Amino acid sequence: MQWHGDEAARHSELDRVSIAAAAALNSPPTRCTRLLTRDDEASVFSRLRRRILRSVLRQLWQESSLRAALITFLTISFWLIMFVLFHEGFGLLRTAVTHPPTLARAVHAVYNVFFLSLLLMLSVSAGILYYAAIYKSPEVNLLLTLPVHASRIAAEKFIEATVLACWGFVLLGSPLLVAYGMVNQTPWGYFALLLPLLISFAVIPSAIGALACLSLVAIAPRYRSAAVGVLGICLLGVFLYLVWIVFGHGQQEPMTALWLQTTLARLRLAEQRVLPSWWLSTALLELAHGGPAGVFQAIGFQCVLLSNALFLPRVVALVGGLTLRRSYGQLSHGTNLSLPIRAGFIDRALNQLLRPMSPTTRLVLIKDLRLFRRDPLQWSQFLLFFGLLSFYFVYVRRFDYGVQLTGWMTAIGFMNLGVVGLILSTFTTRFVFPLISVEGQRFWILGTAPVNRRDILWSKFIFASSITCLPCCLLVLLSDIALQLWARTPAMVVTHQLICVLLSLGLSAMAVGLGARLPNLREPSPAKIAAGFGGTLTLILSAVFVIAVIVPPAVPAYLMYSTSHLAVLPGSISRTPEYWFVGALAASIGITGLAAWLPMRMGFRAFTEMELL
Repeated sequence: MQWHGDEAARHSELDRVSIAAAAALNSPPTRCTRLLTRDDEASVFSRLRRRILRSVLRQLWQESSLRAALITFLTISFWLIMFVLFHEGFGLLRTAVTHPPTLARAVHAVYNVFFLSLLLMLSVSAGILYYAAIYKSPEVNLLLTLPVHASRIAAEKFIEATVLACWGFVLLGSPLLVAYGMVNQTPWGYFALLLPLLISFAVIPSAIGALACLSLVAIAPRYRSAAVGVLGICLLGVFLYLVWIVFGHGQQEPMTALWLQTTLARLRLAEQRVLPSWWLSTALLELAHGGPAGVFQAIGFQCVLLSNALFLPRVVALVGGLTLRRSYGQLSHGTNLSLPIRAGFIDRALNQLLRPMSPTTRLVLIKDLRLFRRDPLQWSQFLLFFGLLSFYFVYVRRFDYGVQLTGWMTAIGFMNLGVVGLILSTFTTRFVFPLISVEGQRFWILGTAPVNRRDILWSKFIFASSITCLPCCLLVLLSDIALQLWARTPAMVVTHQLICVLLSLGLSAMAVGLGARLPNLREPSPAKIAAGFGGTLTLILSAVFVIAVIVPPAVPAYLMYSTSHLAVLPGSISRTPEYWFVGALAASIGITGLAAWLPMRMGFRAFTEMELL
C-alpha cells in the first residue's frame, strides 16, 4: 500500500508536466505554448517531495504503527548505547592521557581518521544510491519522456540519494560528538553548531559520489576494458598495501609513549588541510576548547563547509544535464548488441565445480552468481562493507606485547569478529532477504518449468553462504595476524575461522528462510523490501544470533589467557576453563544449527504452499 500511495502522489504531481507536454504537442503550429521554466520545475518537484513524505508518514502511522514504534525504539536504544560507550571511552582517554596538549592532539587525530573514513564511506554509498536512483528507477524512464530538464532530474535524485546516505552518518556521528561535549563540558555554542556542521559536511561526499557515478557511467560503456583493467589494478594495489602495512613494519609494545607517538604520526595522512574531514574536526575542537576566538574560527569553517555544500550540488545538476540522457540511453540499450551468447569461463568452471548438486539447484545458483557479479549495486556495496573493515585493520598494526596482555588481545580479536558478524548480518538482510520476494514476482518464468521450489531455496542458501564465508574468514584472519594471535594463540585463530563459518551459514539460512516466510511480492525494490517489517525483524534476529554465537566462547577464551581475572572466579571454573571453552563452542554450534534449521523449515513450508501468479 505504501508503494501505491507513493506512486499516486508522484503521478498526481507529474500531471502538470504531462499536461504541458500534451499542450505543446496538440497546439496549432502558429501558437506557441509556454513550457515549464526551471523555477516551475523546482516548485513542482518540491511539492511532489512534500506530498510523498506526508503520504509515507500517514500510511506508516495508519497501517504499520507497530513497525514504526519498533523502529523508533530500536533507533533510540542504539543512540543511547553508542552515547554511553563513547562517553565512557572519552572518560577513559582523559584518565589515561593526563597531558592536555597530547590529549588534544590525540582527539584531533581520532576525529580526523573517523571523519575521513566517513567521507570515503559516504562518497561510495551515495554513488551507489545515486546509480540506483538514476539508472535503475522506472520513474526516471518516465521523466525522460517529459519536457523536464535533465539537470532537474539529476538534482532531484541527488537529494533523494543524499538523504538515504546521510541519515546513518548523523545517527552514528551525533552520539560521539555529544558524548565528547558532555565529558569536556563544552559551551552551548558547540551543541548549537553541531547539527549544521554535520549536515553541511554530509552533502560534500554525497556530491563527490554522485559526480563519480555520472562520470563513470558516461565513460565506462565506451571504455569497458580499460575501466575493468584500472579497477583491477587499483584493487591489487590496495591488497598489496594492506599486506605491506601488516608485515612491513616492526612490532611495537602497545600503551607506551613510543607507541602513542608512532600512532599519531601514522594518522597524519588524515590531517591534510584540503580535506573536508579536517575542516569539520577542527571546527568542532575549536568550539570545544578555543574560547571566543575559537567560535569565530569555527564559524569560518562552517561557512567553508556550507559554501561547498551549496556549490557542489549545482555541479551535479550541471554534469547531469550534460551526460544523463546519453549515458542513460547507452546503459539501457547497450553499445554493442551483437555480442555472442556463450557461457564465460567463470560459468563453465562453476558448472563443473557444482556437478554433485542437482541440475535445478546448480542452474539457479549459477544464475544468482551471474546476476550478482553483473549488478554493480550488489558487489559494490559488498566491497564497501568489507573495504571499510580492511581500512580499519590497516590501523591495527602488529604488536609486541607481553603475556599479561594476551587476554586483552584475545578479547579484541573476538570484538573484531563481532564487528565482522554484525556487518555480515546487515549484508544478508539487505541483499539475501529480498531474493525470494524478487524471485516470486518473476516466478511465472520458473513456474512453467519442472523446478522444485525446495531446490530454489537451497540454491539461495548456497549462494548466500558461498559469497559471505570467504571474505569474512580472510578479514578475521587479517585481524588475527595484526594482533599476533596466529603466533601466540593459534587455537583462537582456528576458533575464529570456525565461528566465521557458523555465522555465514546461520545468517544466510535466517535471511533465506525468513525471506520465504515473510515475502513482499508487491514491492519491486529490494531496498524497500529489506526496509520493511520482515527485513527489520530479520536484522534484529540476526544481530541477536551474532551475539549468541560469539559471546559464549569469547568469555572463557578471555579467562584462559587472563590470569588476574581467573583467580577470582569459583574453583570449578578457574581450574578447568578449557572445558568451559569447549562446552561454550559446542553451544555456539548448537545455536547455529537451531538458527539455521528453524527458519529454513518455516521457509520451505511457506514457499511450497505459496500461491504465485
